[in-house]
Amino acid sequence: MEEKLLDQLDFDEDFLNRLWEKVDIQSDDDCWKWNACKNPQGYGLISYRYKNGRDVSLVASRVIYMLHNGIIPDKGYVYHTCKNSDCCNPKHLYLVVPKKINIKYNKNEIKKLLYDNIFITNNNCWEWQGTIRNQYGEVYYRGKIFKSHRLSYMLENNNFHISSKTKICHTCDNPKCINPYHLFAATQKENIYDMERKNRSVHPKGSENGNSKITEKKVEEIRNLYALKNCSQRELAEKYRVSNSLIGKIVTGEIWKHVSGEITILGKIGRYKNFLKG
Repeated sequence: MEEKLLDQLDFDEDFLNRLWEKVDIQSDDDCWKWNACKNPQGYGLISYRYKNGRDVSLVASRVIYMLHNGIIPDKGYVYHTCKNSDCCNPKHLYLVVPKKINIKYNKNEIKKLLYDNIFITNNNCWEWQGTIRNQYGEVYYRGKIFKSHRLSYMLENNNFHISSKTKICHTCDNPKCINPYHLFAATQKENIYDMERKNRSVHPKGSENGNSKITEKKVEEIRNLYALKNCSQRELAEKYRVSNSLIGKIVTGEIWKHVSGEITILGKIGRYKNFLKG
């Protein structure tokens, strides 16, 4: 969706004024801090309305990079030389386009790499003894980082081109295990179902979620203000320093369902009531 917009760089004067109003412009060498809504990673966000009326949130530093350098290629990433994710100084921004790595797999190499780094438990789990990240083993092979259990599954099944959408799951529920007989392939939906069935999924609500950028009290305020037509979604997004899309999900009750406040049906409740009166 973003590419269609950016192919044309279709930014009107109102949008550009809103963009630069939120940037603390300093000297060429200093960081230009973004002074508005940010995502959980600290990147600045700005709302944009398509001609069809749909609102989206764009990353401010990406927009500014394109204004100075043109279209960002497919799967291109904009990074910061200053390491400050909220910086919008175009001289601190640079483009990285990942290159596809074509690997020639050698089974004997992989066997040695994997089996020299395991500890076999009483439950016959082959626990990975190398690098662990987010509970799962990682292994570096020919210029690419693999999950060690995923590489073990591919080796056993002689298939090194499994889709990235396919999940490799554990029957033993031990994320360090790379025993191929404890592994099975599944879709994301099947993986979630397996977690639910085993009661291993955790769904913290609202502000209990560590990634939450807002509280229950503010959610109730947002819903009531929007229902009373005191604020637009864009104004609420700027007031509470969150994305426009998040405001839309809050006022329609798509998220934060456990919180009170006036739910607006698809943002059209006022027009719907007027239609009934007419």
